[in-house]
Amino acid sequence: MTATIQTGMAITLFITGIGMLICGLVIIMTREYQEAMRSLAGQSSRLSSKALADIGVQATLEGAAHLLEAITRLVQTAIGTGAFLCVLGTIICGLAFWMMLLIGDRGTP
Repeated sequence: MTATIQTGMAITLFITGIGMLICGLVIIMTREYQEAMRSLAGQSSRLSSKALADIGVQATLEGAAHLLEAITRLVQTAIGTGAFLCVLGTIICGLAFWMMLLIGDRGTP
């Protein structure tokens, strides 16, 4: 009975680890924020050329610069979260494998 529960726990841990690994890779591979950064960078260059001619556009240019900086931090945070999930998923899969090895060693005389 104990071996069955331990096996179930190891399988659950392994599935959880694989799920974390996949989620981390999806977060890292998703490029939805990079398109927004490219668009904002293009609009910022247009605004900067207008800012030289019009003083009222300078506030908009500063806002766009702050928005671009915030999106850059968001991308870095998302990549960090994805990397953390990948590492944690790998550790949990290794733990599940180690548990299965311990369960298997008890069964042999």
